[in-house]
Amino acid sequence: MTNGRRSSGRRPFVVFGCVHAGAMMTAPSEEPEMSDTYRIVRSTVTDDGTVRIAIDTEPMPEPGPDEVVVTVEAAPINPSDLGMLIAGADPESFASVDGALVGTLSPAAMAMNAARVGQPMPCGNEGAGTVVAAGSSPGAQALLGSTVSGVSGSMYASQTKLSHVMCIPVPDGVAAADAASSFVNPLTALGMTETMRLEGHSAIVHTAAASNLGQMLNRLCQADGIPLVNVVRRNEQADLLRAAGAEHVVVSSADSFADDLTVAITATGATLAFDAIGGGEQVDTLLAAMEKASSAGQAFSRYGSDTHKQVYIYGGLDRSATTLRRTYGMSWGVGGWLLTPFLGRVGFERMAELQARVAAEITTTFASGYADAISLDDMLDPAVAKAYSAVVNISSVNVAFPSIREDFGSTDAELSWIVGAYNLVVGSLLLAAGRLSDSLGRRRVYLPGVAIVAFGSMLCALAPGTWWLVAARVVQGVGGAITLAAGFAVMLPEFPPPRRSTPIGLAGAAGALGAVVGPVVGSLLIDLVSCRGVFWVNVPLCL
Repeated sequence: MTNGRRSSGRRPFVVFGCVHAGAMMTAPSEEPEMSDTYRIVRSTVTDDGTVRIAIDTEPMPEPGPDEVVVTVEAAPINPSDLGMLIAGADPESFASVDGALVGTLSPAAMAMNAARVGQPMPCGNEGAGTVVAAGSSPGAQALLGSTVSGVSGSMYASQTKLSHVMCIPVPDGVAAADAASSFVNPLTALGMTETMRLEGHSAIVHTAAASNLGQMLNRLCQADGIPLVNVVRRNEQADLLRAAGAEHVVVSSADSFADDLTVAITATGATLAFDAIGGGEQVDTLLAAMEKASSAGQAFSRYGSDTHKQVYIYGGLDRSATTLRRTYGMSWGVGGWLLTPFLGRVGFERMAELQARVAAEITTTFASGYADAISLDDMLDPAVAKAYSAVVNISSVNVAFPSIREDFGSTDAELSWIVGAYNLVVGSLLLAAGRLSDSLGRRRVYLPGVAIVAFGSMLCALAPGTWWLVAARVVQGVGGAITLAAGFAVMLPEFPPPRRSTPIGLAGAAGALGAVVGPVVGSLLIDLVSCRGVFWVNVPLCL
């Protein structure tokens, strides 16, 4: 077994040993590279409101003249992969049903996926491996036996078929894990700097800048001498980027965010921003800061400055409406940006040049880090799936932040740890808790988990200071990991297989109801008791 590389910031998982895919590493399977069949992960949205993720065995694909067949050795699970893979399912609803991973979809998720109901869809945008079969064309034959990275849309498989033009030969000495993320993030980062040049800008603002992509863009801009303003949510993310050489970093949760952003934009002259958030007021804030920097020292005009300001939304971390107050004159634009249309815009020859640069700098400028590594079969483990699908949940604790700040005198960084400590512990221990419940017995593990949640909640309610509260949240997280991992395992055997969708659906509905009711109940408890009330309420619920 190989140890997974761990790094700071939000990282994707990587799927290893696919021959047997925002990471745990396993050794490759013993089965031969080529046989008559191969294994592939497919995701199917069903008409009963669930998504079913299973591994199918199918005849080995035959390459066309310009195609190659690659034995997949590593493939990352990026946020862009999760839309197809889990289809917006509630991770808390994941359960193993007849060898498949099943999750519950909300009515909104069902509406979004209406066109794919009943269709088994392949998953996995990119990955790396060895070319084991090639078509008759010279381009395809030239890759036979080589290690390549590529894009196929079906990388969560033992083998995959793709066009040879979508392959990048991996330099000697570079492992498949290092080359697995050679397309989406590297070409997106290069696409951002290329767009800057094509549209006549000279600097960039980037939000969610502590992400894997953000750290890559930071290295690229340093290498190419491009001024970059990095926008992050937390102080520890800012420290991470500054340690990596970033000069301009602003924290969006700070009270001085708007002023700090304007200062950074003034210093860099940035008039182009790429926003991963999408919803809310972030885009408006970016445009307002650009206008303030551009119009400084100019005579007043009711039409604003003549400098064009452009924000491209390329992500949707916030799915709410984008708010624009239009206080930045008339020379501005907001649009969407995606990698595929950009590549079509620059053409094949330029795309090939960008791919060659990625290959040459894959272990430096375009290096990727992974949270953990898992096998193809691990993808169907509910505990593992919860970990690679993990997002920060909105709960009653979040609405307690103003009260906690007042009662405890907490800083922004300390407040982020109150949520972060819990999520970090749950994500880190889910797999171990699942394995523990399998070996010791699910009920024997689940009940102590509930007791730990109750004990941790009591410690939170009695905490004398912020860091005592953070420590108590760690205890809560241990219990949360155990109950999440063992909960469905305790419940599902009580139902015959044909009726197991019922408890899964009820659990998903309960999770959705909790997301709605949690903030309301939390607010009432804060008003009637104090911020400690949101923790005390867990104790009788657990008992």
